[in-house]
Amino acid sequence: MTYTAYPGVSTSVDADAYKQAITLADIDLRTPENMDFAPAVIMETTDKLDLHFQLAKTNTVPVFRITEGQTTPRQRVGWFDDATTLYGYRGAIEVSETVQARGDYNMQWNESLNAVINGFTMARDQEILSSLYAGANTANTTDANTEWSDQSGKNILGDVASALRKVFKNQSNGFNEIKTNELSNMMLFYPSKLVMDMDLPELMFDNGTAGGQMGYNIPNETQNSFLKRARVTPIPTSRLNGETFALGVIRSPKCAVHYSYEGPMRRIRDYSNPDEGTDGYMITQYFRTKIVPQSPTQTSSNDRLFIINGIADA
Repeated sequence: MTYTAYPGVSTSVDADAYKQAITLADIDLRTPENMDFAPAVIMETTDKLDLHFQLAKTNTVPVFRITEGQTTPRQRVGWFDDATTLYGYRGAIEVSETVQARGDYNMQWNESLNAVINGFTMARDQEILSSLYAGANTANTTDANTEWSDQSGKNILGDVASALRKVFKNQSNGFNEIKTNELSNMMLFYPSKLVMDMDLPELMFDNGTAGGQMGYNIPNETQNSFLKRARVTPIPTSRLNGETFALGVIRSPKCAVHYSYEGPMRRIRDYSNPDEGTDGYMITQYFRTKIVPQSPTQTSSNDRLFIINGIADA
């Protein structure tokens, strides 16, 4: 195959193969960079479409203080099987032959490439969001005091604190317990339409001993800055603008891993449609978010995820 990158200039098959490789590499690189939910998961690549795991039944083997020459009880970790299969997604970059005659090939090619990258970005974000929402331990779900746009009644800090109390209380009997060093990886994803509400000072109320009327503003403090000092990073995202919840994540390899395929299978192919006078590339990505089970009997939820419902109108 040959293609015309510029009017009247025809390039070779080798050059086309190079363009395919560069195009695919550009998509693979820029898609994760544009994703809103990439920070929520561990990003991994794989050369397989079907993934199989052996997960430990316990994350702690007991050790014992001994005297010289003393033996100790021995314990094997024990394992259980788990697996996942990557989903396939496909998009096309297509340019018509008429744009070459107009001299607009490069412009339309670059904009088409950007559009395909945006499409893959949205697909991967939605896949991660759906997986995290479905995988959140329902015991960690809490309801907001009121919508976060309600300046007189919202209690964002209290809502987050309530959810985190459940997270640390409801760990699976200590299995895969959350370590102190993981607390720097706490994130709160919320609808970007609430970003100004998060940046306004919050009226803090007492514990009810004065009828809830003794309130004060935190001077020069906003919910965003306070949460950051409490090691929770607020992240606004337009992906949640049609939703009524906020999603909390303690990022860890024990929480969720987003796998994408970068193996030897061909993922970009050229095509042409002589009848329509168009040609371009068909690009395929394979990816899947794996929620890491917290125990052999809890294979569909994760204690490092939480949901705060009722924070906004849909």
